[in-house]
Amino acid sequence: MPELTVGTAGHIDHGKTALIRALTGKDTDRLPEEKARGISIDLGFAEMRLDEDLVVGVVDVPGHERFIRNMLAGVSGIDAVILVIAADEGVMPQTREHLDIIDLLGIDTGVVALTKIDLVEAEWAELVEEEVAEVLRGTSLEGAPVVRVSSMTGEGLDELRRILAAALRNRGGRARSPFTRLPVDRAFSVPGRGTVLTGTLFGGRIAAGDKLALLPPGHEVRVREVQVHGRPVEAAVAGQRTAVNVADLEVREVERGRVLAVPEFFVVTTHLAATLRLLSGPRVELRAGDRVRIHVGTSETIARVIPLEGPERMKPGEERLVRFRSERPLVAARGDLYVIRSYSPMITIGGGRVLDVGKRYRRRELDLLRARRDLGERELVLFHLARERELPATAEQVGRRLHVLPSLVREVLDETPEVVRVPGWDAYIHQDPYSRLVQRVREFLENWHERRPLARGAPREEVHQRLMPDLDGREFKSLMEVMEASGLLKSDGEILRLPEFTARLEGPARETADRILEALAESGFSPPPPEELFGFPQGRAVLAYLVDTGEVTRLPGDIFMLTERVREALDALERFLDEHGEVELGQFRDLLGTSRKFAMALLEHFDQRKVTTRVGDKRVRAGRRRQPAEELLRYEE
Repeated sequence: MPELTVGTAGHIDHGKTALIRALTGKDTDRLPEEKARGISIDLGFAEMRLDEDLVVGVVDVPGHERFIRNMLAGVSGIDAVILVIAADEGVMPQTREHLDIIDLLGIDTGVVALTKIDLVEAEWAELVEEEVAEVLRGTSLEGAPVVRVSSMTGEGLDELRRILAAALRNRGGRARSPFTRLPVDRAFSVPGRGTVLTGTLFGGRIAAGDKLALLPPGHEVRVREVQVHGRPVEAAVAGQRTAVNVADLEVREVERGRVLAVPEFFVVTTHLAATLRLLSGPRVELRAGDRVRIHVGTSETIARVIPLEGPERMKPGEERLVRFRSERPLVAARGDLYVIRSYSPMITIGGGRVLDVGKRYRRRELDLLRARRDLGERELVLFHLARERELPATAEQVGRRLHVLPSLVREVLDETPEVVRVPGWDAYIHQDPYSRLVQRVREFLENWHERRPLARGAPREEVHQRLMPDLDGREFKSLMEVMEASGLLKSDGEILRLPEFTARLEGPARETADRILEALAESGFSPPPPEELFGFPQGRAVLAYLVDTGEVTRLPGDIFMLTERVREALDALERFLDEHGEVELGQFRDLLGTSRKFAMALLEHFDQRKVTTRVGDKRVRAGRRRQPAEELLRYEE
């Protein structure tokens, strides 16, 4: 059996707390005010043994209408419910509201405890049972067994345990997430031990030494100790009532509704997309923008509701896709069930299931949200990559976004032929957005080649920043490598081009190239300034082409020199170093018969290429094997 938690529900003074005391021996009313007034105000907790092998946690909730918010915090994580109805009063207003909440939260395992049976005649009890069956019809508890009990005499208690145990064994608990999340329903300080947080563990496990985050705001805390029903344990697991002693946290920093969780898999947000069903009957209508009280987990937050389909006014009994914009950040995950109450007067009016968090949906995205609504985890992974993601993502990124285990994401994507893998990044992209990216890159390069026919291609960084600025350099490079491996583009160092493109000098451009080469050849080691070379027709483009093809070398300081002259300078330098071991700037200047400016540019170029190393005012041979001449002469942009 999984770890399970059972909650109570029912009208005030129908005997919920007395029943739990009779079943467990523990009084769940712990506040002095509760004992003085004889009513439950806040949540109470106990441990209940149903048979030799089945022990469950119990959350006892208050029944007064003023404390519905506390009741909602308590039943948010339960697996089954004991709906308590007093035999001498029958179904009352809070019976109905609690039942609405149970139904909205999808709790379909439970039993009705007809309490105070010792105060009524058998015929009256039968009439109440008929009323109960009618009230349950059409709800998640329709057909739930009814057990007559008395907390005073003990009548029916053993049968209640037996029937509840059988129901739990047949139905089990609700599906639990693998991601650690503890919505906090109580926080207090223990002298000498610090802050303790309690709640029903929605998912994952918590062990001493774990580092978790308190959301919101998100600061990290360390788990010192974990207890379940007052007993220290190595780890608490999903479904258990859990108390966590944490370090690095003051109790004043915590309030009900905060969440202790693994931060990378939960979003703190003010936007939820969800289904919303308004309860039938004489309830409140909702208009777009109305403020409501939304209860998710143990939190209560004021939010505005915006219908995403249909008219802007929702009537009782209708179900729509909606978006909530909360006034305070909250924590939720896809699949969470929630309840809303009207802002004023405070009555329960509806609820639904969270479909997505953190994204501000518009009506134009309604089809996207509708498609998302009924997908399982595996289908959602592929849907997300095909319809919602334009760039590659790792399994971890997809898992965080969808609240799905990365191992499952990787399994699904590795076995899907329509998914393209980006090995250098260990990322994935669906074929549809990948094809669109390829088209964008090729169109960019086509336009680049058309406007710059003499350039080898576009600088990689230019393509990166223009088309995919959200990727970092490594990610972009990995994606380009996939495209290149498929023959969709070519890379020449830091230049990208289409495979079919080759830069060529033709017509007037060829004439300009000849004139530039002639000018550089005649100037020797004292080339003309770049402005003079740029002055030729298409001078900049032609000069860039000559640098790309290696006929001209670009030296530091935007000095362009015939590559043949640079090679001659290198040979002269090597011979001088062979003879003298070192060279000064003035010596090198005189050796070439040029000015300090050009001699310095050449020496800096050779320094960059690791031919020489500067030591004070002199250059010596760098302590590396001499590289091939073509490597030494290539300008490192």
